[in-house]
This record gives sequence, C-alpha cells and structure tokens, in this order.
Amino acid sequence: MTGPEGTPLLLMVGHRHPQRAQRVVPRPGHTSEVATVSVIVADRAITHRFYVDGLGLRADDIDDELDGEDRRRVCKLFGVAEDARVSLMLFRDPAQPSGKIQAVHFHDRTTRELAAPMRPGNVGLSLFSTRCAQLESLRERLQGCGLAGHLPIMHVALGDGMPARVMLARGPNGELFRVYRALSA
Repeated sequence: MTGPEGTPLLLMVGHRHPQRAQRVVPRPGHTSEVATVSVIVADRAITHRFYVDGLGLRADDIDDELDGEDRRRVCKLFGVAEDARVSLMLFRDPAQPSGKIQAVHFHDRTTRELAAPMRPGNVGLSLFSTRCAQLESLRERLQGCGLAGHLPIMHVALGDGMPARVMLARGPNGELFRVYRALSA
C-alpha cells in the first residue's frame, strides 16, 4: 500500500519471522497490532548504539544483507535502484513478540533525500510512544552514550486525562520518541 504522497506502507503477516517473534492473528479478516516498524538509517553503528545501549533493546539480524528477490522488493518499495546493497537490523524487547523496529540501510544509497520523508512533520511515521518505569535512568543512559543532549522530563496529562511524566527524545535517524510514566490520579 502507499500512504500520503506515495509513502510506502507494507502490511504483512508472518513473513518468515520465527514463531517467537509473532503473535497469533485474530480471526480471519481482523488485525492485531503493528508488529514491526521500519526506519531508514544512515549510520548503522550510531543506530545500533541508540537502540541497544540507549533504549536497552536487543539487536537481532545484525549485518543481515539482503540479496536476490528480497533485495529487489525492498529497493522497489523504497524507490531505490534495484542494484543497491540493503542491510537489515532488528531491535526488540526480548520479552515482547511485537513492537520491533527494523532498521533498513541502503549503504552508499542511503542519503538525506531517502531518509527525509520518514522524519516527523513529513509523511512518515511521526512518533513512537512507550511506557517506562524509570525515566531518569533512561535519560542518563541516553546521555551517557552521547546520544542525546538536554532531555527534560515534563508533567502532562495523557489523552485519557491521566497525569504522567513525559520525556521526548529524537533518535539518530529523525525518529521521535515519547516515553512516559503514568502517575496515580
């Protein structure tokens, strides 16, 4: 499928992922959650450091370079020349079968022009939102890795009116994270 302004959107179920990385899909014709989100990455090492050392996720399939028909399909989906080298990295919480972030790197073809549509404010996914019990620890970890500057923690009301502490952080590829801890009313 394509989204606004032709932004590629891929919906799939069980595409050769190991069983441990899949949830059971509800009755036919129904959908579950978004299990994997792809992000185009310019610098693989910084992206790995952000997701693993900063956010504490586990990395799977590091240095997994696509070839053959899989490579051609990914290149076509993102509008990149079909002879481009493509590598994938997968970041996830080992306790969760869903909520994975797949980093897509087109080696020498990954440019600002390719990544720009995925940045907040453009046509790509604008915000990742997740709970975190220890916002201060996460902030210290991100800053300790040299991955973030000033990260204020604010008191806000969530959409349901529940008070929360919230921190916004930008990933190395323009992705924006809203990390929150709900407070007792």
